[in-house]
Formats: sequence, structure tokens, C-alpha cells
Amino acid sequence: MKDALNLVRRILASPPARLSALEALLGPLHVDFAGGEGMGSFYRPGFTPSAASVPLPRGLSSLAVRFGWARHHEEPTRRRELYLSSVDYQLDAPQEALERILGRSLGRGRDLVHPERRERWREHGSFYVLTDPGSLAVLRWEATRPEWALPPIDPGPRVALLEALVAALHTETTEPAVLARLGAHLAPCGVQASHPIMFSPDGRQSSISLLFQPALSLRMLLDALGWPEAIAYPGSVHKDSWTVLPDAGHAATQANVAEWVVHPELARWPRGPGGAELPEAGGWGPSPKLVLAGCVTDVGSIQIVPASVYR
Repeated sequence: MKDALNLVRRILASPPARLSALEALLGPLHVDFAGGEGMGSFYRPGFTPSAASVPLPRGLSSLAVRFGWARHHEEPTRRRELYLSSVDYQLDAPQEALERILGRSLGRGRDLVHPERRERWREHGSFYVLTDPGSLAVLRWEATRPEWALPPIDPGPRVALLEALVAALHTETTEPAVLARLGAHLAPCGVQASHPIMFSPDGRQSSISLLFQPALSLRMLLDALGWPEAIAYPGSVHKDSWTVLPDAGHAATQANVAEWVVHPELARWPRGPGGAELPEAGGWGPSPKLVLAGCVTDVGSIQIVPASVYR
């Protein structure tokens, strides 16, 4: 147990965020890029004879590592630095001892229940520890706060934000003016607003980006925009982002609100209840359009662009 708790102290003092830092802490992990371990995650002990035989330091019984991987633009077999998104350390120590050391080092923490897995966790900043009675001593580090751990947002302020957004789009003609109308509504809604650079034929170089954390109810957005029904289409051939359009007989190609074009993007692949697939409504070439009636996937962001960009 002493080895495990000493390892925990070292992790808390300087959590590794890259593979090189993780190996400096734990020793060589011998990631088998050529054998398929460069595609977003790897485990120790691993699933191949060589990965299963990689030694871990005393006090650590297993390791699960997840990292960023540009699936369509990065060669997974190339040896490279990995930027970690989360690490699970399963420790050879009683669960209660792990909870005590986190409490002394980081404070009481916040109790959470994973909404899908029904696991009980305690959040300490970027660290999470399982607290189900009799569970394994698992310490998780997350590079960014996971969606399931975000505090719930009162829907009332979000309804007010969307009403203010639609009103501003009907009356304002510049991006700063729209953002000024939204300013007081952003913080209570868990929304980050930005004014990113973009390139357009008419020389305008700005747009409005609204990032929702946690994600925004799709139905709430459709009601605010006055869209009874909607469809979604993938933003690229890779289908890793999905843009929402009003369902105007499946014929809409962009969503105009006054002199603006609105691009809501779903937080993930559109699905129905229980992960059910949604019906298709034709498509453009190989890219399908999906009917969003019954869709339970929320909206992760909204991009707003002057309509003049498309003229």
C-alpha cells in the first residue's frame, strides 16, 4: 500500500499530460504504434503478449490511457508524442486510503453519479476517484472536465439567452453588436462566446461562435428558432461533425435568420433514444441527411456567419 500511496502523491504533485511525462513517472510503456496502440487508447497490461508483459511500478496494478488522435489526418502507426486526454490508475491500495489522501491533498471534493454507468465518483479538480462501496481503488485524471461531470444548468437562463440571440439577429448587423446583446446572458448558461477569424469572398473576416458546456437541448434550440422539424448533415466526408438545418421539405441548404446564417452543430453523432439510428432523408452525394425527429443528441456549439459571405 505504501508504494501505491507514494505514487498517488507524485501524480497529484505533477499529473502527466503527455506520454513522455507518463513514462518518466512509470517507466517505459512500450506503446506498440505499429500494432494498433496509436489509435486513441492503450492499456497496461495490454492485449498482446508483448503489451501484457510490460512491467508497471510497484503499487500500480493496471493503467488505461486515452489520448487525442486525428483519425482522418494522423497516421496511427507513426511513433510520436501523445497528448493525453485521461488516465486511469488502478492502485494496489484500499479504496478508503485513496479517498483519504485525495481529501487531505485536495479537499472534500464533489460527489457525482455517472448518468449512464451509475458509478459513484468524487471529483477533486482534474482528478476523480471511484467511491462505490467495495469498488477498486481507481484514480482518474482528466485533461478537461467531462461532460457528465459538468454542473447542471437551469434551463430558464438558456431560454432567455436564445430569445436574446434571435432578437439580436433580427435587429443587429455586426458581430460585436450581437455579442453585446448576449453579454449578460452567457455566464449563467455555461456558454463561451468568441469572435473567430474566418475568410470570406467579400473581405469580412469574422463570425460568432457559441460553445455550450454542458451541451444545449436540441428541442430548446429548435423552439427558439421556430423550426418545427430539423435535419442534420455531416460537415465532412468523415462524418465527425453534424450541422442542423430546418426541415423545409428536406431541401434546405442553409439556415437563414434575417441577415445571418446559423450553423448549429450537434455535440456528437445524432442518435435516437437508446442509441437508435435515425431515418435518412436523402443526401448530397455520399453524405446523408438525417431526420432529427426523436433525436436525443444535444447541440454542442452554434456558429453564426453574415449571410453576405454566401452571396
